[in-house]
Amino acid sequence: MRLKAVFLFLFAFLSTTGFAAPTLTSVSPSSGFQGATLNLTITGSGLASTFQGTLRVSGNSISVLGLRGRYNERGDFLITTTPAVDEAAPSVNDLIIPHVVEGGGYTTQIVLLPQTNSGVSGTLDFVWR
Repeated sequence: MRLKAVFLFLFAFLSTTGFAAPTLTSVSPSSGFQGATLNLTITGSGLASTFQGTLRVSGNSISVLGLRGRYNERGDFLITTTPAVDEAAPSVNDLIIPHVVEGGGYTTQIVLLPQTNSGVSGTLDFVWR
């Protein structure tokens, strides 16, 4: 008899103000696929649709892909990938953000994610060329 493994995933939300929402769990069968939209995940957690913060997804043998989509002023649907962050990777001392936009209806938001619950700090230097 062959046993089929079951995988457990945890979804943890942390708001930009430090509020931690209840953790959600989800089960997927072996060799299974599970897709979900963030809107459905937020609805299941009891958070408001205006939630701003981070979503931490953890589990065994997991691959995560984030997609961000929105409609622009002309009604065109724009979509881009949002990379996952490996929290086990060593921190980077210097990071270069090659393009920051401000004005003309565009903004850039830079978010610093702590590797522990102790907070995070850093220095931003803006260089114009």
